[in-house]
Amino acid sequence: MSSRYLFCGVIFLAVTLSTALPQAMGQTVIYSVDPTHPNSLVPFQGDGARFDPASSNVFNRPRFSPDGSQWIFKGENNGASSVDSMLVRGSSFSANQILREGNTIPFNSELYGSFSRSTDINNNGDFVFGNNTNGPMATDQYLIKWDNTAGSYVNVAQEGFPAAGFPGIIYDSSNSYHQIAANGRVSYLGDLDVTSSLDRVFYRGSTPLAREGTTVPTGAANSGGDPYRLLSNSFGSVDNSDNWLLNADINNSATGNTFDVITINNDIVLHENGTLPGLARPLGEDGGTTFDWAEISGNGDWLARGSASYQQTGAWEVQKWVALNGSLIAAGGEPIFAGSSETWDFDESDTFDFSVHNDLGDVVIGGQLTSGEKALVYIGSLGEFVLMREGDAVDYDGNGLFDDATFLGGLLGADRAALSNDGRLLFVSAVDDATGSSISARTLISVQAVPEPSSICLLALASLTVLGRRRRR
Repeated sequence: MSSRYLFCGVIFLAVTLSTALPQAMGQTVIYSVDPTHPNSLVPFQGDGARFDPASSNVFNRPRFSPDGSQWIFKGENNGASSVDSMLVRGSSFSANQILREGNTIPFNSELYGSFSRSTDINNNGDFVFGNNTNGPMATDQYLIKWDNTAGSYVNVAQEGFPAAGFPGIIYDSSNSYHQIAANGRVSYLGDLDVTSSLDRVFYRGSTPLAREGTTVPTGAANSGGDPYRLLSNSFGSVDNSDNWLLNADINNSATGNTFDVITINNDIVLHENGTLPGLARPLGEDGGTTFDWAEISGNGDWLARGSASYQQTGAWEVQKWVALNGSLIAAGGEPIFAGSSETWDFDESDTFDFSVHNDLGDVVIGGQLTSGEKALVYIGSLGEFVLMREGDAVDYDGNGLFDDATFLGGLLGADRAALSNDGRLLFVSAVDDATGSSISARTLISVQAVPEPSSICLLALASLTVLGRRRRR
């Protein structure tokens, strides 16, 4: 036995089991929609407003700065519809509401309207967001960056103003999938005021990288040399070396059908009706979308999630999957990791709620097991293991202890999760009491998903303690 593992063994013998676990190893509620608890109060709102329990977007798609020092999300409060949209920026386990619908924008006297669900933040504290103000309809859609060094806001792109890279064309009424690089450069999916077959463009800074109806992806799957057909539902992202990923579709002129693709630097790496080693079924879903989510991280790793299907006795059977750099790492009906007796559920609507990764190769997948239980599974340099599962205790009041009789409920999908390079996971889930009744239907939770190697044995000890406190079903 190596000294490293012998040391872990000594710790297991020497430490007394307790329900008081270090917060850094525990799962801690940041905010809830529980109207009886202080953790549902909107930070620095000042008027008693709470996170809105009626909104499915109350904690929308959080994003970490790569180093994990800061995080941001678009949220919704229970105030009037004219003031209920907001941006919340946090650090560690606390946050501030930094912008709210109804505030005056920095460029004129217009008021912020609803914020876009897509936002991003870098290590410097620069962040980016979209907003539809109460200004004139022809110019009311903004893409805005906060420059933390300069201490000021920058109008990156605005409806009705000249579109970067296209002389004589102006921006139209939409922008989405915003990302901000370490140097403050913003990438996004922009909208041009032209015919709908040519209006969507993926930008890296002021450089157009792909335009629907014009840019032709390369690769054998596009033998007809057809351009992107539709970017309106696309996901785009850029790594630290300016490599870019796009999830879109192509109109195949040879067959008259459209097919979905994932491209990196405009080269097709996965496509509908193609194959993924380890899957018996071709990629795609009859009448549905092949790829549910795809993103490239700062180090160039790319993570994709989608469907594979085939027709059986007149019906289509769909298998959900997750792949890292084109290699299968999870699939419905298959073990949650090599050697495990537990399998991911095969139900296409329930299999995976989210899949996230960081710049260091760590991946966390949230989804449903065949048993019907929700679980978070880690895959990466530390191995493969269940990080959390439905029924595990959570620290509800943030005092560092699991002394609240509160437990992880069902995960919420739509990729409401983020994983930082320092191993911290933010995700949205329900929280239940000891009887299984919901306390907070939507809850923003933090957990240290990737411990330092020296802490692995302590995490294992913590896991045993948590399992010992799991709610009985």
